[in-house]
Amino acid sequence: MKIWRIIFIALGILIELMSLGLLIYLIMIVPKIDPVAVLFFCVPFITFAEGTFVIYFSKHVLKPKEIEMDTLAQKQYQAAIFDMDGTILDTLEDLKDALNYSLAEFGYHADFTSQETRMFFGSGARAAVARALAACSGAPAELIGSIGTKNEPAFGIPEETISDVLAFYKPWYAEHCDIKTCPYPGIIDLVKSLSAAGIKTAVVSNKPNPAVQALCRDYFLDLFNYAAGETDGVHRKPAPDMVLNAIEAMGVSSDNAIYIGDSEVDIQTAANAGLDCICVDWGFRTRDQLAHAGAKMIVSSCEEIRALF
Repeated sequence: MKIWRIIFIALGILIELMSLGLLIYLIMIVPKIDPVAVLFFCVPFITFAEGTFVIYFSKHVLKPKEIEMDTLAQKQYQAAIFDMDGTILDTLEDLKDALNYSLAEFGYHADFTSQETRMFFGSGARAAVARALAACSGAPAELIGSIGTKNEPAFGIPEETISDVLAFYKPWYAEHCDIKTCPYPGIIDLVKSLSAAGIKTAVVSNKPNPAVQALCRDYFLDLFNYAAGETDGVHRKPAPDMVLNAIEAMGVSSDNAIYIGDSEVDIQTAANAGLDCICVDWGFRTRDQLAHAGAKMIVSSCEEIRALF
C-alpha cells in the first residue's frame, strides 16, 4: 500500500475519533445540553464532513487507475496475451537500423531517429515502410500515422515501391532482428512467474511471423504457450483474429484472458476481441498518447501487472 493511502486512511480514522470525542464532550462535560439535541444537530454535520472526505478521496486520491486496478484484480485471469515490440522487447534500435538500411538500398536518404521510427511501427511492417516512405516524400507528420488504418490517406506512393522496399526489409530484418534488441526489465521474471502460477501466456504481434518466432526462441526460450506474428491469410491487429486464435489455441475464454500492449493499436485490438487491456508506458507510445487513445489502465512496472494474477 502506498504511503499516501496510509496517510489518508489515518486522516479518516482521525476524523472519526474527533467526531466521537466531540459528542462525548458535549454530552458528558456540558450536562445542561440535551443529549438527544446534541445527536440531532451534530450527526448530520459529522456525516456531511465524512461524506465530503470520502468523495474527495475517491476522486482525487484514489485515482481511476487505482479503481481499475482493484476491479481487474478481482477477476480470475487464466491467460495473458502480450504484444511484442515496445511491450516485452525493446526492438526499436534494430527496427530503425533495418528500416533506414532498406530505404537506402532504394536510393532514399533515410536517417530516421529512434523517436521518428517509433511512430512508424504498431500496424505491421507494410504500414511502417509506407509511413517511412511518406515521411521521405515530405508528408505531414500528423497524417503519417493514419497510414495502415481504414482512414489511410493517399500520398501518391506507388504500391509497387512499397512492395519492393517491404520485400527487401522483411528478410533483412529477420536476419538482423536481435543485434540491439533486449527484453524490458522484469519481463522475463514476469512471464516465468505467471507460468509458475498456472497462467498461460502468449505473444501476438504485427511483426512478421519469422521474426516473432526467432525472438521468442532467443530471448524467452519458448516460455510462451503460443506466439504468432503477421501471417498471410490472417487479419492483423487491430482486427481480433490473431488474438482470438491465441485464445483458442490456449483453451481459454475471452472473459478469462487479458491483453497487454503499448499502443493505440493494442487498445483497439483488445476492444475488438472483447478483452480487458493493460497498457505499458515504457514502449513506443508515451503515457499521454495512450491516455488520448482511450487507455483505461496504464502501468509503469511489471510488478503492477503481476499483482492482477
